[in-house]
Amino acid sequence: MRLTPVLTAAFIALPTLAAAQEPTTIRIGWNQSPGHMASLAYLKQMQPDGEYKVLQNYGKTYLADPIRFQGSTHQITALATDEVDVAALSAVALVQAVNNANLDVKVIADVLQETCEDGTYTQAWYVRTDSGIASPEDLRGKRIGTNAIGSASDMAIRAVLRNADIADSEVTSVEMPFGQMPSFLEEDKVDMVGLLPAFEQEISRDENYKVLFTMCDALGPTQTVALVAKTDFIEANRDALVDMMADHMRATRWYYDPANRDNALKLVAETTGAPVEEFGDWLFSLEKDQNRNQDLMPSVEGLQNAIDKSVEFGIIQAGLDGPAADYVDTSVIEDARKQVEGQ
Repeated sequence: MRLTPVLTAAFIALPTLAAAQEPTTIRIGWNQSPGHMASLAYLKQMQPDGEYKVLQNYGKTYLADPIRFQGSTHQITALATDEVDVAALSAVALVQAVNNANLDVKVIADVLQETCEDGTYTQAWYVRTDSGIASPEDLRGKRIGTNAIGSASDMAIRAVLRNADIADSEVTSVEMPFGQMPSFLEEDKVDMVGLLPAFEQEISRDENYKVLFTMCDALGPTQTVALVAKTDFIEANRDALVDMMADHMRATRWYYDPANRDNALKLVAETTGAPVEEFGDWLFSLEKDQNRNQDLMPSVEGLQNAIDKSVEFGIIQAGLDGPAADYVDTSVIEDARKQVEGQ
């Protein structure tokens, strides 16, 4: 009988304790929209009380806080100072995070990858037709537009320069957002830029410009950008992270589903501020858009190849201490896929 008030109080406290467990806020980095799905996956319209209700776990176990960065390398510092929880890193940035920043991190999901399979898109670098640049060897002394030194896009430039026996000091690298690159090339402020699909459509049809090389020419199949998190963050927030990646997967599949095409284009247009017509004939297509694995599964082989090529061409002094597979944890994505598919 003496225990009864204590037990009663304990049972009364249980709902209070459960209610006190707020959703885990996960800050996720991204670079460019609509390329990085983090810029589109967590929009209000995708949330449980939104128009499309794609995200099943949002607000229950996690809250997403997408944060934009200009490039991969900018996110290393953010990871190190706990200003972001999940970062979108290139292979070079991953190596720098491990070797230079001494971070214990794991690749957990795909953002973008180059499969280099027939009929698939590969990023292209353009020069003016009247520039006199006919091959990479002609880039010596030229001005090259890049979104960020050490980014996935920049890594391809360095590989091509090395193959042409051109040192970094023999070119001028001009950092700028991808969206400014077409105008800089048109106004002769730079001699070469690597364009993403969102900014390539008009130039690709203009005879005043030509492709000098592609990402596949430079590096072959690569894991271009991947989602990376600290190991201790994964361990401490695994359930919330699985739920978030399950919703990320649901959103990615939703955008790719032809049945949602009109609504998907409308959301992209609202997010980017560009008209729907700019995306209609290429976005989320295999041939004209960047490759995103709809299961979010990163390519370990592509990651290893990107690291090996970066070392081979002197972009970085050394690779990881061990195979790339040691720095990849696919268990979060595997559990997320089981949740999505009801397994």
